[in-house]
Amino acid sequence: MTGRICVVLLAAAATAAAGPSPERCQAGARFAAHGDLPRAALYLDGCADAAERAVKKQLDASQLSELSIDSDPPGVVAELDALPGEQLVTPATVWVRAGHHELHAIGSTQPLATIEVKPRTRATVVLEVPKAAAPGGNGHVDFNEDNAGEVAGTAPPPPVKHPPMLECKFTKTCAASGVQLDDPLALQAAAPPRYPRSALELRVGAGDAAKGIMPSVAAMFGARIWGDAHPLGFALRGDWSRRADHDALGFSDTLTQVIAAPDAAWLALAAGGKYSSYDGMAPVAAVELALRRLPVTLGVRWELRDVLLEVGVGWRRY
Repeated sequence: MTGRICVVLLAAAATAAAGPSPERCQAGARFAAHGDLPRAALYLDGCADAAERAVKKQLDASQLSELSIDSDPPGVVAELDALPGEQLVTPATVWVRAGHHELHAIGSTQPLATIEVKPRTRATVVLEVPKAAAPGGNGHVDFNEDNAGEVAGTAPPPPVKHPPMLECKFTKTCAASGVQLDDPLALQAAAPPRYPRSALELRVGAGDAAKGIMPSVAAMFGARIWGDAHPLGFALRGDWSRRADHDALGFSDTLTQVIAAPDAAWLALAAGGKYSSYDGMAPVAAVELALRRLPVTLGVRWELRDVLLEVGVGWRRY
């Protein structure tokens, strides 16, 4: 907190408690269609429709962080630098990129609070609303001879506010700094996406071919199909392999479907076709286990009469 600023409070609590209007839900759907997920989540909050569920699913799979903004009392109107032009009424939950963010009162340049947000986490900031000062009494002095110099009608002194005996984390007074520590028990990692937006990999492998051990080296490019809302991906691959006393060059195109996505990795099935200078046209199928924390992929690949075990290292963008 860099200073106390007078904050605007909502005058009608009933209006704030009402659900979002159809126009607001429609605006949220338009933001979602244009890929503006933070504003889509803000406008679709409470709409309880398929668009809100789809946006929430995409946000869980993104690199954005969930930021909860609260105040005591609630009903504070503020603006976040990550969503310029949007009026946030506490309590509110928004999605932001990792980094430094500031909350401002409407029309003010001096921040109400600042917070550093880590990637893919949940954080909370609580705004401090200044208490209204007790009004002073309208005292007057009566200079009559019987009451000369006496002051009448003065107000009692304001109550003395003693500091709380509990730690600030139990009384929410830690929020005076503008930042509240994350709950260590809160979920810190969002579920992994079904398939990367794009990926480049170099793979090496070996397999039991018809005429002995077959070494293989391959380069791959993969991408998600039809944007974030669809789970399917494709991969283009060029490879070299050694078949007995012959070198073979091949090119394949496969479709990939993620079938399981735990925290540590995701498991996918792939199928497609391949042209090889050794076998000609042939079907291809694969099972791949991609580690989430490292750009490493383990795979088992079937090509006509051959089975390959592969290890890949590369780059992914979610």
